[in-house]
Amino acid sequence: MEYKPSSIIITTLVAKTYDNLIKEKKIRNFDELLIEIVKKLKYHINKNENGNPCILNPVNEKENLSLKWEDDVKYFNEFNRWIEKINKDFYLQENVLMGVGESLKIEKSIYDNEKLVKEISHHKKPEWKMVNEKEIKIIVKYEIRGFRERKIESNTPINKNARLKFEINLNNTEKYEIYWQVTNTGNEAQEANCLRGDFYNSHIEKGKKIRREKTAYIGKHYVEAYLVKNGICYGKSEPFVVNIVQELKNPLTM
Repeated sequence: MEYKPSSIIITTLVAKTYDNLIKEKKIRNFDELLIEIVKKLKYHINKNENGNPCILNPVNEKENLSLKWEDDVKYFNEFNRWIEKINKDFYLQENVLMGVGESLKIEKSIYDNEKLVKEISHHKKPEWKMVNEKEIKIIVKYEIRGFRERKIESNTPINKNARLKFEINLNNTEKYEIYWQVTNTGNEAQEANCLRGDFYNSHIEKGKKIRREKTAYIGKHYVEAYLVKNGICYGKSEPFVVNIVQELKNPLTM
């Protein structure tokens, strides 16, 4: 004997949940609607005069659509298992959708930074042939008290006079030159006649090709890394945003 939930019960619960969600006006898209319906299906199970779970016909509440639940508890137990299963399935789907959403936000942020940097008048265009076969990423470490270092993310607010070390995520770069393009912005840099958009070669430190900079002017500044060999750029990083702000009350510590 099969105890799977009947289509009339599922349809009734979905309709009730849908109506309630539409009234709340909190749903932004179809994917979110599906997930919320699944989460809240059980909220619309009624109880009969004996306090037992049942599904009543919303048009005629004297009609019990789940009489089989009273005849054999296995029907209700199977319904519960079905609810648990689809909740697990949609929980995974929700995580996927959230992950996609976050990825899209990150991609948009990268695109916006790339576009913004290119529009800065003193940002120089690279003269190398751009091939971009290798994916590279800038790693930045903030020097603490002159000797300890802490990794920071792009756009982390930092004070003036901070010492930063830039490197890339690739090993075995002996055959390449790593160039760093530093582009700064803001009134302070402009008034000091220190706007930059040039390329700088790396220096070697403990076998790694790095760039060191000291933060000086309030504003958002951009650092890009280029992996170059024989006049060809084989990889370019996304812009790393160095966000220098007014004096922080709680500067970065370790």
